This record gives sequence, structure tokens and C-alpha cells, in this order.
Amino acid sequence: MEVCVESVASAVAAAQGGAARLELCSALSEGGLTPSVGLLKVVKELVSIPVFVMLRPRAGNFTYTPEEVRSIQIDADALMQAGADGVVFGALTTDGAVDEEACSKVISVLPAGTPITFHRAFDWAKEPLVALEDVIKLKFHRILTSGQAATAKEGVDCLQKLINQAEGRIIIMPGCGIDSQNLQFILEKTEEVAAAAPAAPTERQAMIIIITILALIALCISKLRRHPVDKLPGPPTLPFVGNLLTFVGTPEEMFEKFNTFARDFWPLYRTWQLNTPVIHPLLPEHVEKVLASSKNTQKSRDYRFVESWLGTGLFTSNGAKWQERRKLLAPTFHLKVLEQFVPTISDNAAVLAQKLQLLLCQSPNEPIDVVPLVTLCALDIICETAMGRSIRAQHKDSKNTEYVSSIHRIMDLIVYRAMRPWLHPHWIFRVSPTGREFAKCLRTLHRFTRNVRAHFTKPTLIVQFPKEKYYYHECHLRAVLFCVFFEVK
Repeated sequence: MEVCVESVASAVAAAQGGAARLELCSALSEGGLTPSVGLLKVVKELVSIPVFVMLRPRAGNFTYTPEEVRSIQIDADALMQAGADGVVFGALTTDGAVDEEACSKVISVLPAGTPITFHRAFDWAKEPLVALEDVIKLKFHRILTSGQAATAKEGVDCLQKLINQAEGRIIIMPGCGIDSQNLQFILEKTEEVAAAAPAAPTERQAMIIIITILALIALCISKLRRHPVDKLPGPPTLPFVGNLLTFVGTPEEMFEKFNTFARDFWPLYRTWQLNTPVIHPLLPEHVEKVLASSKNTQKSRDYRFVESWLGTGLFTSNGAKWQERRKLLAPTFHLKVLEQFVPTISDNAAVLAQKLQLLLCQSPNEPIDVVPLVTLCALDIICETAMGRSIRAQHKDSKNTEYVSSIHRIMDLIVYRAMRPWLHPHWIFRVSPTGREFAKCLRTLHRFTRNVRAHFTKPTLIVQFPKEKYYYHECHLRAVLFCVFFEVK
């Protein structure tokens, strides 16, 4: 149990009373504010349990200006250097959504692996289930919440929903108004749901069992394997898993590892994914040899991870089927056809430009991460052109928030699975927490796809070129793009 304290005396008393962790702050009457460095140092000298510090520069709402975010960053750095074991903070936008930009800036100054709690700002979020996914995406470790009610007892139903949706990906920590009389009631209600959602250690246990058994077998035959690809330079490998465990980590960590290998083994190196060799060409001349070949067109086994989402359309197909789909798609990029989509592309690009201009005005001296902004713009363009549906992914008032977040999340889960060999077998993946979350996102995406497909019914001649006529559906070439990519008959 975590106890909130604001003085040395209360910290010592809580530690002696059996608290597992302290949340140190000042001005509890205001909901808690950032404590001083001196207070933290004295508390750390007197208690042996972990001490998390509140990062909140003022009382009132949780919408912060760039200057206030900067002050939180400075406080966070100072308190971590003073010995804090973790931090508790949160930020919201003016419309009640999680302020991902502000949170990312604070997280960026924390040492890697620092435990982070999103505090009760969560209870002011307008859509708690959407906010939950945002907090998970930001890599918070737990959420302190009363279930959007005055007390945790009153918000126990919301707490149940949050725990159920979290599925072990983040800790939902009930807080506010908990005492000896209602503690057992809250624990029973929340533990009932938590027990129904196995946590992430289940995957690690499965990994240990599977890899232990297979590693013993692999150890016996590893000396017999003399593959020609081993003549290429590359990092050391482990029995059976090869280099796969090397790439377990965040996307940023994996990117840095690939960069390191590129520097160490330039201009060509190999890695092993389980018993599958992977060659990494780094020179354009090497890549050209592969792409120019008519024999090396078979997709790798990793593509099977997206087949349940995209089927066997252009992205995942091979050989003759790929060539057929590619030929079907080619006319859609004729200039006469693309002209009708220019207004759509222009309108969405204008929204992107406005958002960049706004960020530049708010923080003229701060770098801007354009990747998430460009991603949303591209999603708006492809959905409106290929599917005929405007999802307004770049707008916070979009009614398709669930669809947009599901796309982002399912891509994260695909990469997560690819880097963890114990999740490669379908039967293990389906019963794992990661697999259940994948299935949930998949239902959202397929529901959207089915709704779009229902509009593609009446064939109409819309384009005629000098030598061929192309018959498409009434939604112009959107139907062709849709069918090619999503395996729609």
C-alpha cells in the first residue's frame, strides 16, 4: 500500500505502520504539490521504503503552460538526483484529454526505468477508457485514480472497467477516501476483475518454459549447424533464439541497436531470428540485387503476424497473386485519377500545417516531433481517398478516436510480438494478454472495414484509357484500393 505524506513525521509513521511505498508531496490540503529537495533528503535518510515524489507546480487544474512544464522538468531532475525512487505526475489538455506532449517532455528528463505514476489528474479526463490507452502508450507504470468519483468506494465500478481494459498492461491503483472500513470492499471488487485478467508475468513464464525446453534441444544440435550465412560478420548468437532477445526493448532501443550493428559490421551483416538467418544489406548496390530479382519475391514469415488484420492482399501476398494485385492497382495512380484526390490531400495537409504553426508559436525554441503529426495526416488522407471515409484523425473531436488508437496500438503489438519468440506460436499468442488486446483492436478495425465495404456495391465505368477500360465501384477508385489492400472480393 502507498501512503501520501507531506512531512517527515508522517513519513516515518507511515513506514513504521507497514506502508510499502510513500508518495511525498507538500500541501495535501490542495491535493498535493511538489515537495522540496530538502524534505526528500531527510525522509530518505529516515525510511528504507521507496519514496515517490509528486510533480505538480501549483494547485488548480492540470493543464500546464510550456513554462510550467519546463519547471516540472527542472524539479523532476533535481528530485531524482536527490534520491527519489519514482515520480507521480500527470497533465491534461484543455478539452480533458491526456496531454501527451507535456507528459513526454517530463518523461524525457527521467532516468531510464524510473517508475512513473499518472496521478489523479486522470479523474478529470473526459473519456477515462481513451485516457487509459494514452497513459499506457506513454509508458506509465501505474495510474492513481478514484474511478472518477469523489472516493474510490464510489468509483469502484469505473475502477473495475479500467482494470478489465488494462489487462495487466498497467497497474490501476485505487486512491482517495480509502480507510479501514472500506478497504476490504474495494479490494474484493477490484481483485475480482484483476484475477480475470492475467498480468504480463504469464508471458514471461511461458517464455521461460518454452525457451528452456527448446534451448536444451538446440544445444544438442547447434554444433552441427554450419550455415553459409555464418560466414558473414554479425553479433554473437544464442542457441535456438539466435539474436532475437537482443532486440527485446522499446522501438527507440531497437533502433539504436540496429545503428550499432550497422557501424560495427558495415556494409553487410547477419542476425538470426530463432533458426532463420536474416541478412542486413546497407549499400544501395546490395539492395538493388535483391529487388531486381524475380526469384526473391517471397515474403518473410514475419508477415504472418499481420494476416489476421490485412488478409492476403497486396501487402502480404507473393508471386503471381502479388503481380495480379499490383497490376490492378497501377491504373489508380494515373494522373487523371489522382487529380480528383488533390483537394483532399491539400485540405488535410493544411490542417497539419496549422498544427505545426501552433506548436511553433507555443514553444518556439523547442524541437517538434513531427512523426505522430504526419502519421495522423497520412491516416486522414488514406482513409478519405481509399475508403471514402473522413475519420478526422488530426482533430481531437473526432468520433473515430477508437479506430485511430486501435491502429496505433495494433502496430505496437505486432512489433512487440515479433521481438518475443515465445509469442510467435498462434496458440500461445491467442491466450496471452497481448493476444487478447490484439484481438480487441482487431475487432475495432474489422468493424470499421465492414462498414466501409458495405458502400462498395454498384459497378460503374469511371475511367477509360486509350487501350483498356477499367470498371470500378461507385466510390471511384477507392473501392479498388480497398479491395487490393484488404482482400475484399
